[in-house]
Amino acid sequence: MRTAKIKGLDKELSRVVLGCDSDPFRKGEDLDSFIAEALDSGINVFDTAHKYGESETVIGHFLRNHPEAREKMVIISKGCHPVMGVSRLTPNVLRQELDASFGRLGTDYIDIYFLHRDDHKADLKEILSILNQYQKAGKIGVYGGSNWRSDRIEEANRIAKENGFAPFMVSSPNYSLAVWERDPWGGGEGCVSVNEKGCSKEYDYYQKTQMPIFTYSSLARGFFSGKVHYDTYSEEKKNLKLDCKFAYESKENLERLKRAEELALKHKASVSQIALAYLLNQPLQVFPIVATTNIDRLKSNLAACDIVLSPEELSYLSYKE
Repeated sequence: MRTAKIKGLDKELSRVVLGCDSDPFRKGEDLDSFIAEALDSGINVFDTAHKYGESETVIGHFLRNHPEAREKMVIISKGCHPVMGVSRLTPNVLRQELDASFGRLGTDYIDIYFLHRDDHKADLKEILSILNQYQKAGKIGVYGGSNWRSDRIEEANRIAKENGFAPFMVSSPNYSLAVWERDPWGGGEGCVSVNEKGCSKEYDYYQKTQMPIFTYSSLARGFFSGKVHYDTYSEEKKNLKLDCKFAYESKENLERLKRAEELALKHKASVSQIALAYLLNQPLQVFPIVATTNIDRLKSNLAACDIVLSPEELSYLSYKE
C-alpha cells in the first residue's frame, strides 16, 4: 500500500516521506522541478523543520510558484530544537518558531507539527495549550513529539486530557533495520530509537497504540543506501559519514546488511528497498523518512511499498542473537 490515512488529517499520505534535511534543501537551492516530480511520482509528504537551514524556504518557493499544489501536500515541520545542549522548549520559542515557519513556508497551516526534542523540565501544560490554540485556529492539523520517549508521550497526553487539549497523535523517533549502537549525535535527552539495543519498550508501545510514527534515519544514515556492501565493507566504509559509522558499525548490523542483500536478490529489489520494506511490513503505522534529491532514487524508495516480506523474512532480517 503506497498511501494511508491517519486520524486527524483528511488527506491520504504517501507511506514514504521525503526528508528535506539534505544539502540542496538546506542551502536553499531551487528545487521546484524536483518537488513537482516527487508529487507526480506519488510522494506527497514533506518533512522539514525550523532547524533545517533554508529547507522551509525551498518549499515556500515552490508553493509560491505552484499554489494549487498545497492541498495535495502534507507538510511536516518541527520546532524548539535545543542549541548547543541548551533546551529551547519554551512557550516563547514555540510561538516564534511556529510563526517563522509559516512565513518561510508561505502557508497558513502546517499539517503535522513536532516538538523537535523533549525537555523533562518544560511546562507541558503551557506547551500543549499553545499547540492546542494553533490547532483550534486551523493552523496545525495534528501534533506530537520528535524523539519523545513513550512514557513522556503518555504524560503529555494525560495532561492534555486533564485540560481538554488535543493529545499527541503522531510521533517521530528513529527506526531502521540497523540497530543503534549509540546515538549518532553523542547522546542527550530526547534521542529515541524504536529498536534501541536491548529495549523493546518503544516498539511495544507503538504496536499497542498504533500511533503513526514518522521515522528518521530509516536507511540508517546511508548504511542501507548502496554505498557499502557486506563483502567489501572494509574498503567502502570510507563512503559513509562519521555519524553513520559511529551509530551503526557493528558485527550485528553488518550481518543485517548481508541478509538484506540476500533478500534483495530473492525479491529482485535493491538493499534500500528491502530495508524500507522491513519497516513497512511491521505491525506498526510506519512512515519512513528518506532524504534524497535524486528522483529515480525517490521512486525506487516508494516502490518498496509493493514488497511483501513474510514473518520469517522479517525475523531473518532482524537478526536477534
